[in-house]
Amino acid sequence: MAYLKTLFIFMVCFASQVFGSPLWKEYFSVQVREGKTDFQQKVEIDMAKQQTYLHVPAHNDLQETETFSDIKEGYSILCYKEDGYCILRKVEDTGFGDIDGLKKGMENVQLNGGEMNANTAMVVHQYLTVNPVPIIDLSFLKNDAITFLGGRPLHNSTTYKLPPNAKFLADSSVDKRKQKRAVDIQPSSYFICNSMPEYIWGYTTNTGGEHITVCGRDNYNHICLQIHDAQHTLMKYLCCPGVYVLSKCICMSHTQGIIG
Repeated sequence: MAYLKTLFIFMVCFASQVFGSPLWKEYFSVQVREGKTDFQQKVEIDMAKQQTYLHVPAHNDLQETETFSDIKEGYSILCYKEDGYCILRKVEDTGFGDIDGLKKGMENVQLNGGEMNANTAMVVHQYLTVNPVPIIDLSFLKNDAITFLGGRPLHNSTTYKLPPNAKFLADSSVDKRKQKRAVDIQPSSYFICNSMPEYIWGYTTNTGGEHITVCGRDNYNHICLQIHDAQHTLMKYLCCPGVYVLSKCICMSHTQGIIG
């Protein structure tokens, strides 16, 4: 039996070397501590197909999410289980673009007990706008992505980098109860300013959070960063100068993209 096992491993490695493509798929189960909450996150990495899958259970007022990424095709699909819809993202806007670094990072986590502490991880805030109209033509997706969607609507999204001088609403979040696309947030009544109105940013509290570890490409993997990706729905408001209160502003964009 030991001989057969050794032979099998040799044959897999030999085939990988001959044909020049990796032939393995790895599964990781990671225990995550976020605040005072512990939960189990599942990660799958398919090196042959260059695809990843991540499942995050409901925790800390966040609903259950799952993410499928196809690195070859350049897209990532994030689905909200409770709300029943998914969003399409560019894979470079997520933490899954470097599949080699992700594989090394998750193996590193597994070797060190399979635990991650979000409280000490580097937090990356991702501000998203989502088109409220679902994509009709899904012919650009591969079969694996179609299977993953399972009939759920898919919406286009944009990851937006806020300017360093961005001004925010005073309460820092549009609505702490919202965890979705915020399409039902209504503009306040119209108002008159003494001078020209200005744009103010607003965003929801976390709509989702993913925990990964990515190692550098050096041979010794000296740099392995634990990353907490936190997603927010981003909106833009028109307010009187110096006014940073939601009730005194008009929402100029919900999920249809950034104005200006």
